[in-house]
Amino acid sequence: MSLKQSTIVATQTITGSGNSVNFSLSTATMLHATVVLGTGSGTISDLDVWLECCDDATDSIAGTNFTRKLAQEIDANGTDVTTARSNIVNNKTTTTAEKYGADYHYIPSGTYRFAWTLAGTTPSIPLTIQIGAK
Repeated sequence: MSLKQSTIVATQTITGSGNSVNFSLSTATMLHATVVLGTGSGTISDLDVWLECCDDATDSIAGTNFTRKLAQEIDANGTDVTTARSNIVNNKTTTTAEKYGADYHYIPSGTYRFAWTLAGTTPSIPLTIQIGAK
């Protein structure tokens, strides 16, 4: 089985929340996502980047009832809080350059995208996202 590599977000400087373009995947036995953050400026109070399932028709994030689940968690009350979102960068608060990776051992066919939130005082940080799937 060959490895398919793609750049989902070519290096761009982000200054707020946003998302990548949607991309479709055939069923993959493995997906590796790499998020590269360059040296930023301003102050960052919170930066999160995640992979999420999308509804093909509406270009919006799929709700928790969606058939493709990316993260399964049980909260303190024992309630299943499984979501269609899987964090890769969680609560980053510095402007230092860093590289993050996430592995998914089974990805059902469908439409996906990366999304991010960025908060702070005039925050600005270069972002690149690449994937490899097989």
